[in-house]
Amino acid sequence: MLVATLAKQFRVNPTNLVEKLESIGITPVHGPHIDSTPINIFLKNDVQDTNSNDLNSIQHYPTRTGRRKDTLGSLTTSLNYYSLRDAATLLKISPNKVAVLVQRGILNKDKKNPLSVQIQACSLLNLKKKLDSEDYISYLDATNQLNCPINWMQKYWCETGFLNIENLVYWKLVSKKELTAVLELKQEYVTGAEASAILNMRHSHITNLQTQGFIKPYYFGKTDKRVRLFKKTDVLKLII
Repeated sequence: MLVATLAKQFRVNPTNLVEKLESIGITPVHGPHIDSTPINIFLKNDVQDTNSNDLNSIQHYPTRTGRRKDTLGSLTTSLNYYSLRDAATLLKISPNKVAVLVQRGILNKDKKNPLSVQIQACSLLNLKKKLDSEDYISYLDATNQLNCPINWMQKYWCETGFLNIENLVYWKLVSKKELTAVLELKQEYVTGAEASAILNMRHSHITNLQTQGFIKPYYFGKTDKRVRLFKKTDVLKLII
């Protein structure tokens, strides 16, 4: 149920209605401080036993301004957490994208603080460390180094277990160690597409040569799927 609908139903001022409900343990399932939904939405079952008298009797409750209704003292935030905005600044993305990372489980939030999204420092700093690590390279940079389109990289090197893509929603990372192993393999071998390109022939040409026994294929893989490769020296021998 929309917060405006609830305010009308309870005949109360919608101002601070969300905070009042949260003070008695009723939190929205969607909202700007939950998942960046523009409006707060509650489950009907959660609010069905609440009435206007209950809400009007609530005089002291925390608000998102950081003050209690009955005091001028500011609420402090634990150093173990980052605000949505601070996390966005650190990761150089929008607060909305940070909220999505929380939804996807990439980042963890403080579940004890329903008034705002507070990101656990350990999960945020671990993500930042991985993004800045010299041990990883972006998925697109990996395709450039392998000199192959994304779809072929997926088929040749990911499905066969040579490369594992770590999907972090807005970033896709590849281990440099795994990429180096593939690049070393490619120093001696080429794919069917690469062999055909060397021979300046259609992609099916190398398969025809294999069928006729003119070139020997080699199969590699770490899963039940294998990539067919050819030795560069064997391919070069076919150039007339």
